[in-house]
Amino acid sequence: MSLRLIRRAPARSIAVSSDRLARRERRLLLIGLVLLALPVALFAMLRWVTTGPDSRIIIPTEHFVAVSSACIMSLLLAIALGYAAVRTREPRTFFLAATYLMIAAPFSVHGLMTPGQTFSMHGFHNSMVVSAQASLILGSVALMLASFPLPAAIDRTIRSQFGPLMAGLVLLSAGYILICLSIPTILDWAPTGAEPPGMTTIFGLDRQAVGLLIRYSGMSVGIGMCVVAAVRFYRSFATTRSFATAAVTISAALIGESLFIQAFGAVWHISWWLYHGLLLIAVALPMTAFALLYRRGSSLIEIVDSMLLTETLAKVEYSFPDAIEGFIQTVEQRDPYLKGHMRRVCELAVAIADQMQVPDSAIRAASYAALLHDIGKLGLPHSVLNKPGRLTDDEFAVLKEHPTRGFALVANIESLRSAAPAIRWHHERLDGTGYPDGLSGDAVPLEARIIAVADVWDALTSDRVYRKAMSVTEARSILNAERGSKLDEHCVDALFAIIEHRNLAPVAAEPNPPVALSMAAAG
Repeated sequence: MSLRLIRRAPARSIAVSSDRLARRERRLLLIGLVLLALPVALFAMLRWVTTGPDSRIIIPTEHFVAVSSACIMSLLLAIALGYAAVRTREPRTFFLAATYLMIAAPFSVHGLMTPGQTFSMHGFHNSMVVSAQASLILGSVALMLASFPLPAAIDRTIRSQFGPLMAGLVLLSAGYILICLSIPTILDWAPTGAEPPGMTTIFGLDRQAVGLLIRYSGMSVGIGMCVVAAVRFYRSFATTRSFATAAVTISAALIGESLFIQAFGAVWHISWWLYHGLLLIAVALPMTAFALLYRRGSSLIEIVDSMLLTETLAKVEYSFPDAIEGFIQTVEQRDPYLKGHMRRVCELAVAIADQMQVPDSAIRAASYAALLHDIGKLGLPHSVLNKPGRLTDDEFAVLKEHPTRGFALVANIESLRSAAPAIRWHHERLDGTGYPDGLSGDAVPLEARIIAVADVWDALTSDRVYRKAMSVTEARSILNAERGSKLDEHCVDALFAIIEHRNLAPVAAEPNPPVALSMAAAG
């Protein structure tokens, strides 16, 4: 469809939502879930359905090599993430580094104590089994913590004690390895579930029953953590399209599957070997992703920022070509008061969309559109963009061209087409008083409604050529007045929730707020 036809009937010719893209992504997600389910299905078939194929394969040297390879890669990944964590003092990066360190340290004991190896003392000790279980459970807990934004109080505490926490984690991991290797029998008291019936614990309970209870409880907790982490990282991937985020998403799923197979597998059987292979892939994927992205010129901090969304702009700009950055810089050069505005609106729009739990494809469309929503101001007269006083009707008419101009710039670019509707309609209002097409109600796309709220808030709370920034109280008053009439009430509520989460105290609305100011402020 030509751009001319799109301009003629935008409301009918452009999808006002991301439903088509969402359907395609749901199909791809279904395919991915089926592929991830194959190892578990294979394990179930070998372990419980068929009787012949699941034979015993006792090859201690190969076991030592496989486990050591997984531990080395996991340790290297932990070091890289630890470096990024120290540089940024970001708690979620700390937990991501802890994930792979927690896997590497106990699992290395599992490998080094393989029967027949140097530290096995030519016998079997519970340290080997307990370490394998602990590595996956602790890793899954840390990975889940890395997938969530932390409460403000915990975030501040970790940042203020970052050095001691990081040092303590490293010392704890090293200490565990040294103690287990120095005293191989130290965990022989721990029930593992592999004991013969009839043995009792110090409390008189059956060791096998207690061991199985611990094993299955740990497995359930670990799998639950992995599922949560996989879902959270997948949502990040749906926005960023970051290779590293995809790798960590798959890694979380594979760690969960490894926990399941580890809990129900029979030692040395083919089905039991599956979890070693899955864990090897689980650490190899993110390490490979990091290496490839680093080789392509991305710094470790950029990779981690994009993956964890510690900076909303990082997750958006990460997948954008350099030309987009050039567009933004050009707009900011023409209007100094817009410096940082599009990035701030982008950050706030994505936060609002995430708070509202809208579909991933809509978050991505909103983020792209927010980052480019004022791109149509390229080419507008300098006298209009930087006029210190009130614009005349003719000048405001010129300014109101920027949504359609921005729309024209991106509508025929395939990778940005999903952002075009929100760019065109981010100045529409629910009561039909907006521009350029006078849309009203549900005809205004959700992405455009989100950007409208973010745009108005940033415009009101930022210095402009014709006025100083308003206080939080004044800005909230205006948004409260237009909530539900001009601005989407759910978007406004999400914005207020974000403001409160960022430790800005809620304030009461003024009795007579200047209602019409929001439209002019957002320009």
